[in-house]
Amino acid sequence: MGLSEQERKIFDEIEQSLTEQDPRFVSKARKKTVEGRRGRRLRIAFAALVLGFILLLGLAASQWFGVVGFGLMFAGVVLGANELQGVEGDLSARVRSLLGRSDGRG
Repeated sequence: MGLSEQERKIFDEIEQSLTEQDPRFVSKARKKTVEGRRGRRLRIAFAALVLGFILLLGLAASQWFGVVGFGLMFAGVVLGANELQGVEGDLSARVRSLLGRSDGRG
């Protein structure tokens, strides 16, 4: 759901006054976006998956390597799936808004 014209104007005024009062805070806030956090979590999930797979291959050396590797792989898949589910929800909401549909049905 988009903002009305009046809400956008108020939001722009607040942003302008905040920029004038504390420019360092505004620059920090712009760097920390939802997409940035999501990307970082996806990279962590992928790293856990790869490290877990490598440890799983070490199963021949020790059974504990395999158990720890499986745990890391499972955690990486769960974390990645949760993050991708959020991306899919955001994307589907954008597509529905572009198509003018609010309920997700045709």
